[in-house]
Amino acid sequence: MQKLQIMNKELERLSLTDPLTGLANRRYFDKRFNEEVQRAKRSESLIGVMMLDIDHFKQINDTLGHQAGDHVIQSLSALIQRVSGRASDLPARVGGEEFCLLVCNETEKHIARLAESIRASAAAELVKYREEPIRYTISIGAYCVIPTADTDPVTLLKETDDALYQAKNDGRNRVVFISAVPPHR
Repeated sequence: MQKLQIMNKELERLSLTDPLTGLANRRYFDKRFNEEVQRAKRSESLIGVMMLDIDHFKQINDTLGHQAGDHVIQSLSALIQRVSGRASDLPARVGGEEFCLLVCNETEKHIARLAESIRASAAAELVKYREEPIRYTISIGAYCVIPTADTDPVTLLKETDDALYQAKNDGRNRVVFISAVPPHR
């Protein structure tokens, strides 16, 4: 019976984890994000979410191969964890070369600085793959809000995604930070 429980726990962990990076996967991120939005509604606290995307990722794959692209993805996942540094933050790989980072119980200023720090660290990162140096940049959309009773988690993610696409459209390798927090808070 104990062996079955251990196996079930391992299956659950695997179903919530991205196999390439070891980060949370989209399923787990969505679940936790919805829970944190509900918690923030009850406590009237700020929640921040970032969407991060590797710029010109297809070019890395096309030029150096998919294994090199995987290596860059792994490097970025480690960088996000290292720079965010808080166990309570939730980094996740939500698709291809796209990541999310959920930050709770922090200030807008901290979230804006964290987004810029992650962006700058990625731009300074040199990834080596088979002796081939790879440089990459990322674009980040960051969104902060104190959720109200009618705040919808799907809408929050859409606002964050819109900020990411604005960063891409504005030239890449940048952060677009949007705050929906009232100025008196």
